[in-house]
Amino acid sequence: MIPSLFKIFSVFVLVMLTTLLITNLKGTAKDSSTEFPTPEQPKSGLGLPIDLLAALTAAHGDYESLITKDDLLDDLLAVDIVLIGEAHYDRQDMQTAFELIRLLAQRRKIALAVERFPISFQPDLEALNNFEDEKLRSKRMIAFMQEDEYQTVWGINDPSQAGFSDPKQPQYPLNSPSAEVFESMMLWAACERVPVVGMDLPLSERASGFGEDIPYRNELWTNQIINFLENNQSNDYLVIAIGGINHFSNAPGSVQDKLHRNYSTYHFRSIGQRDVNYPSKKSKQVQDLALAFQVDDIILDNPQFAVVRNDGSAMFPSPPDYWIAAHIVGGWDNSANCSIN
Repeated sequence: MIPSLFKIFSVFVLVMLTTLLITNLKGTAKDSSTEFPTPEQPKSGLGLPIDLLAALTAAHGDYESLITKDDLLDDLLAVDIVLIGEAHYDRQDMQTAFELIRLLAQRRKIALAVERFPISFQPDLEALNNFEDEKLRSKRMIAFMQEDEYQTVWGINDPSQAGFSDPKQPQYPLNSPSAEVFESMMLWAACERVPVVGMDLPLSERASGFGEDIPYRNELWTNQIINFLENNQSNDYLVIAIGGINHFSNAPGSVQDKLHRNYSTYHFRSIGQRDVNYPSKKSKQVQDLALAFQVDDIILDNPQFAVVRNDGSAMFPSPPDYWIAAHIVGGWDNSANCSIN
């Protein structure tokens, strides 16, 4: 009798130990996966459908929160520098940037720092607003955009006319779909007397291969932004920089990283946007669901990552501070005194 009880007790203890071991193993596995939350654990926010929230979690991980356009504006208006990233070939990215710029300009004095104008334009850009005649300012701005320095890199529509014949050089004509919107933005700036800062390399340096030296360009962009602020302290400008999204993430060596490390007295925010153009099923799912549920805007605060490739890796493991995951162009108030046609 006693041996039988001992055997039963031994089996009971063995079962309990096995259960505890399995539970611990499951807990360890769960902890190791917390870096990339699954779609089954979506955040709640802004009354969005659960399917869309799950897609956002899959595409952006453990983001801090979903915010409204007004929340975004309130934060941006309180800083010194706003960095807006865009994909050069995407017309809608530039349209969204232009809408946001006009919203901010209605509330605060702004200046624009742009990748598409080289630093060699700067003396003439600074002189532009000395002209009282609006038509003359517009005429001068059109002249800037007809120069080879601009047209060779940004204004070409026909790939056969590319200014760089070397196949190792980037094919800049891919940028032209957004050129019309950018040029409208520059004409609006000339009309409104918004200062414009050229950030990027002159054509001679691009042709020498420096165009693909991202750290060098990021240093140049940062210096141009800071120089403008320091030379115009009495005007309390909000500087809005518009350029390729790779420059404006939180990754080491980015413009924002350089601002953090070297110019911490200034306050700044960065913005990325719509990743539907990248080869990612997760990104496309967010866009498709936003359209299906008729959600005009989705803005994420502090996304964990962005643009998850189909192999599961993130193109932006250190994304900008905010990510505009969905936006219907024309949905924001864009009243302006000057024509933008």
